[in-house]
Amino acid sequence: MSLVAEQLGFHSENEFRLQNICCEIRPGELSIIIGPNGSGKTSLIKLLAGELAPTQGRVTLDNVDLHDWHSGKLAQRRAVMPQHATLDFPFRVRDVVALGRSPYPRDVQKDTTLVEQAMRHFDVEVLGDRMYTTLSGGERQRVHLARVWVQLSDPEGIFPRYLLLDEPTSALDMRHQREFLSLLKQSVSGGQMGVVAVLHDLSSAVRYADRLILLNEGELVAAGTCKQVMTPENIQNIYQIPVEFLPYTRGENHVIAVPDD
Repeated sequence: MSLVAEQLGFHSENEFRLQNICCEIRPGELSIIIGPNGSGKTSLIKLLAGELAPTQGRVTLDNVDLHDWHSGKLAQRRAVMPQHATLDFPFRVRDVVALGRSPYPRDVQKDTTLVEQAMRHFDVEVLGDRMYTTLSGGERQRVHLARVWVQLSDPEGIFPRYLLLDEPTSALDMRHQREFLSLLKQSVSGGQMGVVAVLHDLSSAVRYADRLILLNEGELVAAGTCKQVMTPENIQNIYQIPVEFLPYTRGENHVIAVPDD
């Protein structure tokens, strides 16, 4: 069982094209989408989430076309955090996080427990009674991370779930970035969750990803392990900058250094 893109393509009104994308988001793996601006990363996330309908190919969950799923059942199997999550109502932080329980039958005790756990995970517990509209950008992002986490946190479910995140660390400081990516890595270790996230920081992508999906100009350049995808040739050709790779001391992955002129 997995979330699969089969020969996926999308043509938008402004002529942007995403074409012939094949990739698989597997339970137990953290997949990270990388590529330069305008390469189609956000479009791919939206297609995998079912927010956009492909003009070519299809996305399947458990071998069923994503658009054939009942919306309520789909919401229990996959959660999405867009790049810019907006909410203009003066809800308390705790109530925003609790929105993640909307796809499930109401159970006050279970809902309260899961909401409190998620708020602790994402360091927003002390903000619980604050109005969401008074928060900083980084605080808001952590609240939405807690919300989507709650959406997939049904302890009674035995089926794989999928979390899709578009630049989830963009408004976080260094400490919260590191803590969040470590938490994502931990979340897939049990084998019941697959996570796919868009990141711009290549060093973080290499450090935390089980698999990388490299896009450029709407096409799939490479997909696979970090060692397979993150080659000097791929990075230099796509980003048009000179690079050198340095061994990462905790494994076979590499960090990227741009030499001085």
